[in-house]
Amino acid sequence: MLIIFISLKSKFMKKISFFIGVDVSKSVLDVAIINGLEPNSFIHSQFKNTKNGISELLSWVKKNTSKNKEELLFCMEHTGVYGLPLCSSLSEKQLNYTLFPALEIKRSSGIQRGKNDKSDSKMIARYAFLRKDTIRITKIPDKNLLLLRYLLTHRERLLRCKVMFENSKEIERFSDKEMAGMFQKETKTVISFLNKKIEELNARIEKVLKADSIMARQYELITSIPGIGLQIAANVIAYTQAFTCFDDPRKFSCYSGIAPFPYQSGSSIRGRTKVSPLANKKIKSLLSMSALLVVRNDAEMKVYYNRKVGEGKNKMLVLNAIRNKVVQRIFAVVKRDTPFVPLAKHVA
Repeated sequence: MLIIFISLKSKFMKKISFFIGVDVSKSVLDVAIINGLEPNSFIHSQFKNTKNGISELLSWVKKNTSKNKEELLFCMEHTGVYGLPLCSSLSEKQLNYTLFPALEIKRSSGIQRGKNDKSDSKMIARYAFLRKDTIRITKIPDKNLLLLRYLLTHRERLLRCKVMFENSKEIERFSDKEMAGMFQKETKTVISFLNKKIEELNARIEKVLKADSIMARQYELITSIPGIGLQIAANVIAYTQAFTCFDDPRKFSCYSGIAPFPYQSGSSIRGRTKVSPLANKKIKSLLSMSALLVVRNDAEMKVYYNRKVGEGKNKMLVLNAIRNKVVQRIFAVVKRDTPFVPLAKHVA
């Protein structure tokens, strides 16, 4: 599920009196309410993750809190499609809510000697209360962005299926000739079908991008950069929410797992600078492919790569630097609202 974060102003946060933590699962919603005036006590209930269950949940919250919407803040972990019905209902009712990464809550909760949904919902509500000064509310993006994300997700599934069938060719070598022939024929048919569907999805993704004036312009600008095509541009637009939730290339590099961080403490720990394993692996993979294409097709980057490797730098380290340069180029063209111009043309 795509999300957009909007910072809450301190004046607004002063109005929040009730923090409603929701532990979302496929079939059940566990809800805990914490009153900001009595943060050590809470009330809990459980509802089905259905349309009727969500209506019952909202009625229960209204009964046990305030009638003033501005005093309520719903908080939950980012669980993808399982939380989408609740998020949609909260948006329709104009109720404020925020999504937290599950790992963020887990690492802040201290030592836990057990786990159940009731305690998890309380932990989420308490975490929101403790973070009330830095919370950002969440908004569901418009339908074009949602559709773009779903199309990209579906395309990823088809690619995984295609790779699975392509790898099955190795197994077919150990079958007898008759069976091997049958498997190869069926595998070839399936791969051909998947290729056709992927091509259709590519066309539909491009159509969705061009149907929205903002995304169409961003797509045009991003693809003006050497080494960037439809897939990289579409995924960057989708994961940045059309550049509304990332305003800094360094932040997006962190999100993508390509930003280097120092690893040292005191005088005893002096590790090498490295990237974090916490990353959007899909974006990281696409940026890696882009870096390789840029080195081949962009004269400026090719000179940079050869110079750094010639100085004895590790090739992967240099490629990571190029990945960061690609991100910087993407944000630069979007921010300037002008297509990419190679350095040679600037000099000329």
